[in-house]
Amino acid sequence: MLLLMTPLTRIAALFGRPGLTWTHLAWFAAVAALGTAAQRLITQSLHIAATNLAMPVDIMMPIWAAPPGYPVFAEIPGWATWTGGAVIFAATVYIAWRERLAGAVPTPAAPRTAGH
Repeated sequence: MLLLMTPLTRIAALFGRPGLTWTHLAWFAAVAALGTAAQRLITQSLHIAATNLAMPVDIMMPIWAAPPGYPVFAEIPGWATWTGGAVIFAATVYIAWRERLAGAVPTPAAPRTAGH
């Protein structure tokens, strides 16, 4: 992800970006560390659980990210965020329900270990 995003964001930064401060660089480092940790956790969750059990949690991330946005960034989600979140949630519930009826979703089992 780093190899893809660095050149793309550099191109965007060329157009009207003011000079960077040490505070900016600290925030960038924090975002990079948290983004790397998130990618590793998603990979680990896919190693431990079946994809159809782990990915609905990842797909619902925008819904989980909206509530902390207000106290952290003073950002109030607009109607598009809530509508999109409702569509994502409804689709996830529908797919899980449909696959359960079809017998395609296994029941949760004990986590797999690295040796198996």
